[in-house]
Amino acid sequence: MYLSRRTLNGRLHYFISRSVKDGRWWRSEDLLHLGTDPARYIVLTGRDSFYIDERIEKKLKEAGVETGRGEPEQLFLPFLPKGVREAYEQIHFRNHYRGRTRLSYYEEKRLEEQISLFDRRRLYFLKTGRLDLSRVGTLPIRYFKQLADKSRDELEQFFLTEEAQLDPGEYKQYVFAILNLQSCFARREARNMPQYLDQERLERVFLDELCYVNGSDWFRMGRERIWFLDPYLTRYVIMFFDYGWARESFWEEYIRRFMDSHRQYRPPSPASRLSEEEAGELFGMGREELRQLSRKQLVGLYRKRAKELHPDKGGDHDKFIHLTHAYESLLREQRPKKGSRG
Repeated sequence: MYLSRRTLNGRLHYFISRSVKDGRWWRSEDLLHLGTDPARYIVLTGRDSFYIDERIEKKLKEAGVETGRGEPEQLFLPFLPKGVREAYEQIHFRNHYRGRTRLSYYEEKRLEEQISLFDRRRLYFLKTGRLDLSRVGTLPIRYFKQLADKSRDELEQFFLTEEAQLDPGEYKQYVFAILNLQSCFARREARNMPQYLDQERLERVFLDELCYVNGSDWFRMGRERIWFLDPYLTRYVIMFFDYGWARESFWEEYIRRFMDSHRQYRPPSPASRLSEEEAGELFGMGREELRQLSRKQLVGLYRKRAKELHPDKGGDHDKFIHLTHAYESLLREQRPKKGSRG
């Protein structure tokens, strides 16, 4: 069983649902409508204890469903007070990992056929935050076992909950990774710096890959084919087009990671420091003008010039390195001195 959400008459409603095997695929079946406030079925009995209103178990029995120990409680965890939820999860987490057994060869084969690469990439990004997911298909299938034996609705309800933990600055990277858009580009920066790619082409590739997922049998899982975008996928269009690439801190991290791993990169020696004239030439303005820029203006100017001078954009490798060295020097000059205000 799982908790599903659906918008009815402009309001979010909750249901207890389950996935039922139907031939090759699993389909979703609603068991109980909880209304707009499932918390009303929670009875708190102490600072860290609770139980679920007996009406829930009774109605599920009437629907022909026998619940396992602790199963109804897990469905209502998102609606518990924080302290009560944490206490319950500590106990459940400890018991969850007792007595795990290895998967048999036939069980592994079954899961390999059932769990799509798209779903595996989503789970792996949400667990690790890695942008390059090209090797997800080589990971042991037991890593993704929690995605098995679920309908498309149950899977999407799970991912909706997990994606709510993402920072909005990660949305576009997330979509880039889970659709494996890097595989459509030969450029080195496609692995970790998608903002350097041809953005118009990237948008076309995104739409092509999304349409492929939308029309695939493994995503529909036996549901009737529709001739427009599946509602489960519309959030990825919003994530991709309505949000930019990573925040400044992410962007700077990517720059540093790229430069540290670049085979041809060598830090400029102390003897090769730029003169004020050379720094002004690189940035297109005098050194004194550069010193007057705010940090935000300096970052914006550096980004613009870095894109123009980047080696993979046809720029000059040495100038790109010197530009970055001058940029870091200017940033250090902007740091407030000890004892100063502001």
